[in-house]
Amino acid sequence: MIGSILNSRYEVLEKIGEGGMSFVYKAKDLTLQRMVAVKVLKNEFNNDKQFVEKFKAEALAAGGLHDNNIVSIYDAGTHGFYNYIVMEYIHGKTLKDIIIERGPLETKEVIEIAMDITKALDCAHRNNIVHRDIKPHNIIMTDYGMPKITDFGIAKASSSATIAHTSRVMGSVHYISPEQAKGEIVDARSDLYSLGIVIYEMVTGKMPFDSETAITIAIKHIQDEVVAPNMINHMVPYALNKLIMKLLEKDPTNRYQSAKELLVDLNKLKDGTMIFPVGTNQEEREYTKVLKPMSGMNSGVNKVYTENIYDDDDVEEERAISRSSDKDTNSRKNNNKANIDKKKKGILIGSITGLIALILIVAIVIGTQLAKTNEKVVEEVTIPEISNIQQKDGIKKLEELGIKYEITKVNSENAAGIIIYTNPKSGTTIKKDRVIELGVSLGPEEGKVPSIVNQDKDTAIKTINDNKFQLGKIDEKYSESVERGKVIDQDPSPNSKLAKGSPINIVISLGPEYTNYDLKGKTVEEAKALLNGYASLNVTTQESNKEADKENDDKIIDQDKTRVKQGETITVKVIKYAELTKTLEDYTEENLKDVMEDLNSMGLGLKVTLVASSSAGSTPTKESQYELYKVISQDPASGKDVKKGDTVKLKVELIKTQDKEDTPTNNKTTNGTTKTN
Repeated sequence: MIGSILNSRYEVLEKIGEGGMSFVYKAKDLTLQRMVAVKVLKNEFNNDKQFVEKFKAEALAAGGLHDNNIVSIYDAGTHGFYNYIVMEYIHGKTLKDIIIERGPLETKEVIEIAMDITKALDCAHRNNIVHRDIKPHNIIMTDYGMPKITDFGIAKASSSATIAHTSRVMGSVHYISPEQAKGEIVDARSDLYSLGIVIYEMVTGKMPFDSETAITIAIKHIQDEVVAPNMINHMVPYALNKLIMKLLEKDPTNRYQSAKELLVDLNKLKDGTMIFPVGTNQEEREYTKVLKPMSGMNSGVNKVYTENIYDDDDVEEERAISRSSDKDTNSRKNNNKANIDKKKKGILIGSITGLIALILIVAIVIGTQLAKTNEKVVEEVTIPEISNIQQKDGIKKLEELGIKYEITKVNSENAAGIIIYTNPKSGTTIKKDRVIELGVSLGPEEGKVPSIVNQDKDTAIKTINDNKFQLGKIDEKYSESVERGKVIDQDPSPNSKLAKGSPINIVISLGPEYTNYDLKGKTVEEAKALLNGYASLNVTTQESNKEADKENDDKIIDQDKTRVKQGETITVKVIKYAELTKTLEDYTEENLKDVMEDLNSMGLGLKVTLVASSSAGSTPTKESQYELYKVISQDPASGKDVKKGDTVKLKVELIKTQDKEDTPTNNKTTNGTTKTN
């Protein structure tokens, strides 16, 4: 099979799982260039045309479901002798694996997972598909935390065929509904019961019913009361506890009537607006079992055991072991005619077996009724209210009434030795010879206190919550050695024993009481970052146009103290450098000599450009000539500011003649530039 290409499209790469009715392969879709999972029916199912057709039809029906929380079915087809279904390939773990690894999950996570599963079931039920095998093994948690339900339709096809051929009830016995255990027709409410078991297991880490035999577990589903999850894990909120108990009602009419109705309450539970009126121990992988209606019958018919196993790298189907006699196997190999005869004979035996089962059931019922008429009448008694009292006092009351009991001890928030429940509950009338279950508290579950010293506050709180303790009192204290904001001390001390749910008190460091801070040369933002809230800043500014202060612009040049106590204020002085500027006066009609002296007095080192007017003929070439000229225009204009190194352009003209020696040459027109001091 590996290396073959199904219908010129799906290249089979490797086997990743095996189920009771199929093998699962990782394959590449050559058309869409993506990885897929391909289920291929085993040979023994290929001989049953009706089953093959039903298998494909229900697979394609499930393929019509479009929901983020349902494993998608892409295609179904036939290649030679192979019948196959192509599905979404997912990388992740089953919810069962996660529960086994982590135990009870956090309430918030449970609600989110339950909401996603409920949305998927609502999608399926609206499309008239009932899963009938909801269990944590069929829920894959992707690497990014999204649950996806697998085997929609396929589980139904498998169970339908099995029931038809063996007259047995098929289902995962720890998760089947009472009506499913009875072999009755099931509807969407059966899936909701199974979901209730899944949620129960998420919050407690345990399944509500357990026993050494599958038939005993099935009977418990039908007649035994469920121990409330908050009796096992006292951290389960009251509203969530009530929601689970409603899902696990024996009578389907008392449960949620639809996934949509359940989703409404889950949303309320998530938002904290859920209000209800006040009104077992072995961890194992769950098998999808085919249960006999009565023990001791149909011993020759095969049992099918399946188990979901998912590796980190693969999505595997339920692993199956199908056992049959060597004689049957050899006979099938001998000749096809014998195989056909054997099949007919099997159907006949199955029919006769079913009829015998019905006759025996009727006989047992009639015999039981006859026995009741002849047997001694057993006195009835009402179970007294004995919850929340000491074990010895409760037992005394039971013994006074002649009620037999068995004690089950569980962790709870109650003190050790306190009775926390009876099963059946108090007020129930029972036969005096019936044994009731008496739940007695072991006290709160204890755990080892984690070390949170030197953790920051947020990390410490998360560590406390992750270990199922509560945050207690938070104190603050100065510390010379522990960084501000981190845990200095805790109570109780690390590694000590403490009841789950108990508070852990912590002391947070305020840092040292006094600290030295040199803030000179730093900007205000840099100073604040250095102080980190230890002390505050009072900022004053000092303006300067000195060239030496240019490099210190916006930096602290002085502070009133360096040693400060936490919460104190440091007053700092910040330089604000601004270049020196002067405002120009109106120099028109002014003597050039006077103007030049005024510009020089500004101390800005201005550059003065002289431009001769048409009447001037030329610009003065000597300072001694300035008094012979007057300014007729200027740029920049009067009222404008100038700074160091700016240029001032003056247009001048001659105001009087001078001695030949000092008179500018009239036959030249020149411009001159002079730099002021």
